[in-house]
Amino acid sequence: MRRTSAVVGLLAVAGMALAGCLGPGAHTVAPTLGNGSATVGLWHTAGGDGCFWARRDAVGNTIANDIGDGPRYAEVLPGDAYFETDGCQPWVQGDGPYDPKYGLTPAGQLPGDGQWRVNAEIPPGTYTASQPLDCYWARLNSFRGTDDINGPNTIIDNDFSGAVTIQASDVGFESARCGTWTKVG
Repeated sequence: MRRTSAVVGLLAVAGMALAGCLGPGAHTVAPTLGNGSATVGLWHTAGGDGCFWARRDAVGNTIANDIGDGPRYAEVLPGDAYFETDGCQPWVQGDGPYDPKYGLTPAGQLPGDGQWRVNAEIPPGTYTASQPLDCYWARLNSFRGTDDINGPNTIIDNDFSGAVTIQASDVGFESARCGTWTKVG
């Protein structure tokens, strides 16, 4: 039985590498996906409590990072040397064959905390939150992370309120402590 468990575990790890999944740790950014490496492009995770990621330069300095709960995105850019992650479920390549979408429910609601892609997971429009007190939201123009010294600020607009109008030109939407968002217009 012990040998069978070891083989199953080895196959699961190999399957993650072949499927383009990234687990916790620092991953070298390389031109092609391989064991322990990430490629330039969009990455997506179901998240976790305190899901953290960072883009790092060749010395290990932080270029940009993000932390939060729920589904998360990260955009790895040319010039990044490492992509580091901790506290997240496995990352998959955005729009790849294993990329799940976590958008609106059939009732037109967006559940919980996280990040979502506008037009891919949620449509533009006006939304209200079920828990507006201490609700934080941000409209995003990329998923490059915060403190990005090599590009534009990723936040288009943000507020601590229970109402937002998401534009068709927005790349993403992020929220924390808002409860369920309902599309009202």
